[in-house]
Amino acid sequence: MSTRIKITIFAISCTFCVLTAVLFITSYAKGTFYAQKASGQHIAETKIRPVRGNIYDRNMISFTNTRTQKYVFNENGLCEYYNGEMQNGYVFEALARYAKNGYARHLIGYLNDDYSGASGLELLFDNELKTNQSLTLIHNNTASGMPSYTQNYNIANNHYLSDSNLKLTLDYKVQKCAEDVMDKYIKKGAVVILDVKTFDVLAMASRPNFEQQDIKGQLRRNGGEFLNRSVSNFDAGSIFKIVTSATALENPDYTKEHQFTCNGSISRGDLTFACTANHGILNFKNAFAKSCNCAFYSIGMHLGSNAILSYARKFGLGKAVSNLEALENSGNLPARDIYSVNSAINLSIGQGEMLITPLQGANIAGIIANRGTALKINIADSIVNKHGAVLKNLRNYGTQKVIDTPTADFIAQMMREAVLEGTAQSAQNGIFGIAGKTGTAQTGWYNTQTQSLNVHGWFIGFFPYDNPIYAMAVFCEDGKSGATSAIPPFKEIAINLMNLI
Repeated sequence: MSTRIKITIFAISCTFCVLTAVLFITSYAKGTFYAQKASGQHIAETKIRPVRGNIYDRNMISFTNTRTQKYVFNENGLCEYYNGEMQNGYVFEALARYAKNGYARHLIGYLNDDYSGASGLELLFDNELKTNQSLTLIHNNTASGMPSYTQNYNIANNHYLSDSNLKLTLDYKVQKCAEDVMDKYIKKGAVVILDVKTFDVLAMASRPNFEQQDIKGQLRRNGGEFLNRSVSNFDAGSIFKIVTSATALENPDYTKEHQFTCNGSISRGDLTFACTANHGILNFKNAFAKSCNCAFYSIGMHLGSNAILSYARKFGLGKAVSNLEALENSGNLPARDIYSVNSAINLSIGQGEMLITPLQGANIAGIIANRGTALKINIADSIVNKHGAVLKNLRNYGTQKVIDTPTADFIAQMMREAVLEGTAQSAQNGIFGIAGKTGTAQTGWYNTQTQSLNVHGWFIGFFPYDNPIYAMAVFCEDGKSGATSAIPPFKEIAINLMNLI
């Protein structure tokens, strides 16, 4: 065998031995290291956030998860994507919990950073709306086990439909109608609309509004945006004259033909209680239509606070009135052993300690429209699955006769007279009849911005007058006058709602 061949065989043998040694070292000595490296290069799942059940209106139109938004996910977590900026990470579109211009925000509430309920319905029904599913990013990891941030990824559960959702009595179209008009007229206030036939809440809105997707930024503004004024306590003013009227009309000392004398004010000791004008002699209907304070002062002095408060409680004042008591304020009724005559005078026109919520105001209008009978007010309807089938009924049921039907019918006539000939004439529209009562409530609180006392504006009523469908309360915080601040939005909402029928 030649020397060259021997050298070649030796070289090949040496190379084989070296390769064998390397293979041995790789397989045994560093096998665990390379196995870990290899395992890092695989498809991984990263849970971005939990997904929740939807909140629907009465027709299964959702108030939540209605729009998509662009996001970026990187080492900093989930962030909103800003066009035109270089952002390293996975860029994708996913359903946002809230729309930027969504409706019923105060009622629905908002979420904590961990996607649990923080306020409103989100908090009250947190257990029902929570799921065991998450919006999940499916992606490749690098050899180090970190996301590779390539374009090869998928999103799981982006359109997940829960089998536990909250269905409300609200009507999305009615809610939209109310809020769109509110944005034109009301800086601070509330609107509540009831279905007269069922007393279901069809719309409930508060202003000023807040951004559900920017709670931290909203907190810095401190403008009272988070207060749900539709279920908050406010001075009632003359809308309470409906209750005082019912108290008198069901007392044998008063009839529909009762006459009152107004000299512009009444005096008691050092106190003078003023009227808006010197009305002279008025019958009951004219006294109500013109909102004559002196007429109602006389009722208060004659019947006393206890009688009026008894009817106030019948009308649902001083307590929560809906099936979502946890979200409501109860208003306030004076409570003491002995009431002075002066207290009765103030109470008769809804002043003093009397406080009421816009929801309670709509309830008063609904009781008159329903000829003296109150039904249980519902806001939450049921827990439903993704097909709308009811899993749990949340409604309250029952009726209560608050006042006699003839009494309610006569008060309805007086509310109609207020629109035709009284303080609410600007509510006339030439298309259908509105019946209502204005309220101008003095609060005693000084507004440093306007450098005047806060005076709230109210208008509560129902329509159409001949066959009532809707009862509504419009409240304007520091609106100065119910006629000028509350009637215009009431009237426009009413016209728009009738056009939907």
